[in-house]
Parts: sequence; structure tokens; C-alpha cells
Amino acid sequence: MKNMDCILTIDLGTSAVRIFAFEMDGTIIGSTKGSYPTFHNEADYSEQDPEQVFITVLYVLKNLLNEKIHPGRYRPITICFSAAMHSVLPVDKKGIPLGNAITWSDNRGKKEAQELKGTAMGKIIYDATGTPIHPMSPLIKITWLKNHDKDRFGRAARFLSLKSYLIQQLTGGNIIDYSLASATGLFNIHTFNWEKEALDYAGISADQLPELVPVFHSTTKLRKEFQTSLGLMPKIRIIAGASDGCLATLGAGVWGEGKATITVEQSGAVRVAGKEVLKDERQRFFNYVLTENYYVSGGPTNNGGVIFEWFTKEFGSFNVRIDERCSDPEWP
Repeated sequence: MKNMDCILTIDLGTSAVRIFAFEMDGTIIGSTKGSYPTFHNEADYSEQDPEQVFITVLYVLKNLLNEKIHPGRYRPITICFSAAMHSVLPVDKKGIPLGNAITWSDNRGKKEAQELKGTAMGKIIYDATGTPIHPMSPLIKITWLKNHDKDRFGRAARFLSLKSYLIQQLTGGNIIDYSLASATGLFNIHTFNWEKEALDYAGISADQLPELVPVFHSTTKLRKEFQTSLGLMPKIRIIAGASDGCLATLGAGVWGEGKATITVEQSGAVRVAGKEVLKDERQRFFNYVLTENYYVSGGPTNNGGVIFEWFTKEFGSFNVRIDERCSDPEWP
């Protein structure tokens, strides 16, 4: 029997990775999920172990391949990535992590954000990047490292997102798509280059950030060791993909005037999509790039479904995560 082509998608979420396999007509072949923890070692700190995240992705991917794809005589021809925004991972010259990754929900840069927001420089950076001046922003996270963790900041050859790190591990490539880059506060959404004013403020150079690529970029190749261990063909396409927020809007079919989406996961947001940047004198709206011609804009909240995780930790005694219990058909 002839092998059937399929597509794999890897969604690197806040607390878990979700991997789906699709037939070429969009039919779902199967999916699986694996969770990883977030560490809050101090007030306002939110960190994840990048190696734990990467190993979880490999484990979940291999299980899906072994349980659904290979037995079903499917042939993956493409892997496409989606990921949560705003993470920062300093790495050395060899690409080895210098400690944990700082996630979007980390709030340690409050002072740095307050000092920049409302200034002339803050307005210049917001107008150029479309990213609100907020502790979630990698611009602020890197500035915090410069001010408070000088040793790690000085040893960092590059500052990656968790998705960029995952792609680096799988392919050796050092890239970030326009969509994810546009959520950093370091990317000019009008010129599609790293923004000099933001780089200077953070104290870094453009060569300390990944190469900027379109969301459909697919020149990186899977490393031979993963081709072998995962049973994937050498010519499988690795597509950079986009951010989870932009792809959620695209997937909902919300396009054009008079339409918006509201998503509530670990965080929450109201989003619209179009060809125009939403202007806001109070610098509250975000404007992220989906492709060169379209922006996904809106307003966020950092407190979403994560409240349920907090509630179970503070008031409950459960052996499994609440989202897994709620997905059980026998759970009342």
C-alpha cells in the first residue's frame, strides 16, 4: 500500500506542547500532548527549563509517530511550528542555555517598564515595534538582565525564544519568524528589521538575535540524528510558522472588518486582523505581524485560565492537572 502524505504541527504552549497530524485535506489523523512545569522561584519570576521543554517535545513527537503515523503508513512531508510569545533564553556561543528561559508571564521587569513607558524613547519604540512597553516584552526582559544579571547578560552570545531554541536543536538553524519577532518589542513592524532604538536601549546588537525569516520560511533541514531516531525522511520541510495568537486568529477565520476573536487560555486577548496598524496614543494595543501584508492587533490580559492552576495549587489536592481532569468524559 502506498504511503499517504501528512503534515505535523508542533504548538509550543505556555504549559504544554500539543502535536497534531493532518492528512492533506485537513482531516486530523491524531494528536498528543505533553506538559512541562513553570518555576516561580521568586515573586514575579516565571521560568522554564529549556532542556525539559525540548525533551518533552521529542517524547511527544516520537509517541505520535510510533502510535499513529508509522503504523498508519503515513509519510510526514512538513513540520510547522506555533509558539507562545515573549519568551527569552540567553545562550552561549555554542547555543547552550545560560539558565532557564524567562516566559511571557514573568513580571520582574516592572521597574524597567515603568521607567521607559511614557518617555519620548518609549513612544518611539512603541510606534516602531507595535509592542506595548510591559514586563512581558523581551525588550524589557533583556534590559532587566542587563541591569540585574550582568554575568549572564555578558556571557550571552544570543537571546532566543523557546521556539527558536527548539528549531535550533532540531535543525541547527538560528531563526525567528516575523510573527514571533513582532512580539519582542525589538522588531520594526514597518521595515521588517530589528529596530535600532530598541536594540540600543536593551544594550544588544542585531547579531545577538536570530535571523529574521517569513512565516513560510522552510530552508532549514532536520538534523540527521533526528531523521534517524524519529524515522523521518531527509527532505521533510521545516516551516518556521508563527505565534500562537496570530495563528489562533487565522484559524478562527476572523478576517476583515467587523470581526474579532476573544481567546482565554493561560492569558487572554481580543484580536482583529487586517492590513492596517491599530494606533493608540496610550500605547495599550499590540500590533503583531502574521505575514508581510497582514497584522493581528488587539488588547491582552496576563490573567486568563492560569487562575484555575493557581486555585488548585492553593486550595486543592489533585494528582493530575486540572485541564486534564476536565477533559475526562467521566469527570463531572
